[in-house]
Amino acid sequence: MDNIFGKRLKQLRIETNRTQEEVSKEIKVTRATLSRYETGEFEPPITTVADLANYFNVSLDWLAGNSEIRDPNINSHKLLELYNSLPSEHKIQVFTFINYLKYLNDNPLDNFVNDS
Repeated sequence: MDNIFGKRLKQLRIETNRTQEEVSKEIKVTRATLSRYETGEFEPPITTVADLANYFNVSLDWLAGNSEIRDPNINSHKLLELYNSLPSEHKIQVFTFINYLKYLNDNPLDNFVNDS
């Protein structure tokens, strides 16, 4: 397992210039427990993951490694509203870009052979 949760937790803590001690006090766990979450030694209960997501104002799914959407206020309904508010020429560009991203996802760069 690659411990996405622990890596993202540590990333958030560092980005916000918070110590393990500060974060652990806010979510009411020991510093050692928080450290073990970051290293993947312990898996937190879902209530603690939710507390951490709220504390750092990120999506619970992103923190848990189930999504790449970090903003807790973005969902498919809001994305569709935003898309529908665009002029037609921008909708075409968005659609083209999404297809390009899907192509990259389906054809990872490590599958390409460098012939040089």
